[in-house]
Amino acid sequence: MQSLVLYAQLVADVDRFLDGAYRVIGAGMVCGPGCDACCQNALSLLPVEAYRLREGFEGLAPNVRQRVGELCRTIEQDGLPGPCPLLHEAKCLLYEFRPLVCRTHGFPLFSAEFAEEIGRPVDFCHLNFTEESGLETIPREAILNLDLLSRKLFVINRQFLAETGRADVAPDTRIDMTELFAEVVNDSVWRKRHNGEK
Repeated sequence: MQSLVLYAQLVADVDRFLDGAYRVIGAGMVCGPGCDACCQNALSLLPVEAYRLREGFEGLAPNVRQRVGELCRTIEQDGLPGPCPLLHEAKCLLYEFRPLVCRTHGFPLFSAEFAEEIGRPVDFCHLNFTEESGLETIPREAILNLDLLSRKLFVINRQFLAETGRADVAPDTRIDMTELFAEVVNDSVWRKRHNGEK
């Protein structure tokens, strides 16, 4: 599907930007392997990202898929916040397939909404950029425009919905990640609901 090609290109563009940003501001960041403070189970995705994440999930060993699915069902039943079910020994089981929100978290992000929510238009993980290496030290070229990224993703997701026969679905519909994997034992249900299959 063309939408998946476009999504892959967007992910590659974001990764290149973040690689370049890290070369400039890496000294002020503590994000890295083993840092999983931001990896929580309260995550929802647009259908195009859910589809891509599910593709990666299907490549995991059956016993790992089963374990993640059971953990997700427990999360759904308890309704409690906690670690992402894809974490294993503080590392993501689907790191190469992780959605954009996971890829960008921790980096300095610009959004007009941030100005209203936190009083400044740029936000980042509170563990990064301490007073000694604060916001004033971050060059503009290292700040990702989250509003622009969201608009691009929104357009790609709308095309994905059309290509999967779900043009009537609201383009801002989101899929809860725990729901996504909790249905692992009933794959046919998931495909009908999320892949546009009849």
